[in-house]
Amino acid sequence: MIRLNYQVLAIVTFLFGCTTAAFAETRAAFLVGNGAYENASNLKNPVADVQLIAEVLEDLDFEVDVHMDLTRAEIGKSLSEFLDTHGGADVTFVYLAGHGMQFEGRNYFIGTDALLASEFDIPAETTPIDSIIKAVQARSKSSLVFVDACRDNPLATAFYQSNYSESRAVQTRGLVPLTSSTQGAMVVFSASPGQVAYDGTGANSPFAASVARHLDTPNSEILSVMKRVIGDVKLETEDKQVPIINNDLATEIYLNVGEGDAGQSLAFQREQALYEAVSEMNSLRGWTVFLERFPESQFADLAQQNRDSMARSENIVVANLATAGVERGAEQEPLGLTVADIRLIQTKLGTLGYDAGIADGVMGDKSRKAIADFQQANELPSTGLMTEFTARAMGVQMSGMEVTSMPIYSSLDARKWSPEALAQVETDPRLIRAAEVLKDREILYGWYDDNLYIGVLGWRLKWPDAQALAERAGGYLAVLGSKEENDFAYELVSRDDRFWQVSDAGQGRHTYGPTFGFYQKKEGREPDGGWSWVNNQPVSFTNWAYGNPNNGVDYDSEYVTFYRWTKDMDLEKFTGNEWNDVDLPRTGRAFIIEIE
Repeated sequence: MIRLNYQVLAIVTFLFGCTTAAFAETRAAFLVGNGAYENASNLKNPVADVQLIAEVLEDLDFEVDVHMDLTRAEIGKSLSEFLDTHGGADVTFVYLAGHGMQFEGRNYFIGTDALLASEFDIPAETTPIDSIIKAVQARSKSSLVFVDACRDNPLATAFYQSNYSESRAVQTRGLVPLTSSTQGAMVVFSASPGQVAYDGTGANSPFAASVARHLDTPNSEILSVMKRVIGDVKLETEDKQVPIINNDLATEIYLNVGEGDAGQSLAFQREQALYEAVSEMNSLRGWTVFLERFPESQFADLAQQNRDSMARSENIVVANLATAGVERGAEQEPLGLTVADIRLIQTKLGTLGYDAGIADGVMGDKSRKAIADFQQANELPSTGLMTEFTARAMGVQMSGMEVTSMPIYSSLDARKWSPEALAQVETDPRLIRAAEVLKDREILYGWYDDNLYIGVLGWRLKWPDAQALAERAGGYLAVLGSKEENDFAYELVSRDDRFWQVSDAGQGRHTYGPTFGFYQKKEGREPDGGWSWVNNQPVSFTNWAYGNPNNGVDYDSEYVTFYRWTKDMDLEKFTGNEWNDVDLPRTGRAFIIEIE
């Protein structure tokens, strides 16, 4: 049986369906063929296989980095250098050919110097395949990883026979199913779990020969290409070998867009699909993203009108310095960077294929746009600002980092966002995963200093249940550890009245806002003892409203909400971003999630 492991966000349609074809501007490939093993007989195909595939990839405009017969240390060093050079590619192609093995539920690619005398040798002599996938995912917009390492492996067999029972050795043939997340990647194994990949009778293995034969098929999406590969391999091996695909791509990938009407049709579909997704979202953020990606689109005028209209009605700034609300050609304040830092950034961007202009140490619009493009390709919030995570992904060390007072907001009001539409518009996999968990709730979202924040409408949900939901979404109830972070979280939810509950009970008018991740431990002395953040971060900042915490009236107050109060109904005494301790173990109307 052909096994295709689809995730909910890997929406694949063809021709006039909702496609987001990724017509790559930058392509890079990392290929390893290990055949000459020091402690096992040589494999005849891996070197020839990667050479064949390298030729095809070069014709498809990939920058190809080919390696033969690498040790464990050389595999890690070569991959690291490749990612440093080609990080941020639109499509990254990885092909691993050689011996692999499974151990305790994980798959490993084996270096040529492996001996594997005991289980303690595995970390030093093998490379976890899921670690390779994760590293590639983090440094490219879309990844295609091919693992052709399911061969009959004398090293693994000897390892299991020496350390375990004979039956255990038989049960551990081949590789195990992939269990970790592969968001933004397609991972292809040359054989199903427990199967052995065949060398065939020719110069190349049946799998590699078929991959090379079909990769450059014009106007064919990569999943269609792989279906043909599966069919070829099954036929040639008489169903003894069945490749398996784990597809978590949120976009379609066409490696060879042909000329003529078919190619033009695919290009049009790309623009149309994003325009339809943004129309469904209908947010200032969405229209801004569309104009950033397709400034010359035939839909650009309509997108600009929609964006301008929403900007006027919402009266807020979407904080993408590279594209939103920033006059082209205007020089931007570097927000803490030195001239040397900026030159280093500009030089690095140039080596990675992003046009940041001359390395003159001036943070102008061109440099901001290059940073934003790099962030989008690396699935970081596309702000155009050099934050810590951006510098780490780029591989540069600076004297300081930028902190923005202009965060990104999705919209003024919470909505039920379609995970499929978000997957086409946004590049942050944290948001896509969280949106799937929260798809039945109305949410709004934003970014501040690389962290993602989500405001969730959840009427009177118990506080522990809200924290559990936040954990399922990939984070925790928000930790507002500074004035700037607190102000951002307040602005995120301040304009949607549904996040606020008004009470005229007692003296004056009380308005309770969303709950976040500050709570009082059971052993804490009332009213001000034992207050803690859910992630155990030290409490260095609080923003209590006047007279708080006050332990309510007759109850133990254990949780905190945003709060504003006024004695004069026409004059608010507090700003609304201050805090109040509440005695009911519920979230009121809403809560805020933070995801690192």
